[in-house]
Amino acid sequence: MTETWARTGTLPRLIAPDCLWTGGCLAASVPGFLAHYSCFLIKGTRATILIDTGHPIHAEQVERDIAGFLGDRPLDFIFPTHAELPHAGLLERWLRKWPEAVAVGDMRDWHLYLPQMTHRFRQVAPGEVIDLGDRDFTFLPALWR
Repeated sequence: MTETWARTGTLPRLIAPDCLWTGGCLAASVPGFLAHYSCFLIKGTRATILIDTGHPIHAEQVERDIAGFLGDRPLDFIFPTHAELPHAGLLERWLRKWPEAVAVGDMRDWHLYLPQMTHRFRQVAPGEVIDLGDRDFTFLPALWR
């Protein structure tokens, strides 16, 4: 991980020593505006979690960023916040790349999208916690569904 990531204004960027922000931008439907697609990777001493998956158009960059940040660590959990393409479009790709990773969150409808991977889904409720080792990841109620 290079310190220049924190200084360039581009992604990927370290927003804390154990939290990587990556993703990319695309032209929005409104001329002159960009739509930003982010995902965040948190490393605890025991486990790691990816929040959102990134947009498929940024797959190679996001994969390179994740692999570089993880080093020899595995990706343990993937949290697609919802089923919209920029937030979950790479879920199957990451589950295939990291075969021990578990998708967590509101997984109620995911059997419809990825029926062959239901054994890797873990439904969590608001208030549930994943122990990452030196920090906890707590699930909050969704603002809308």
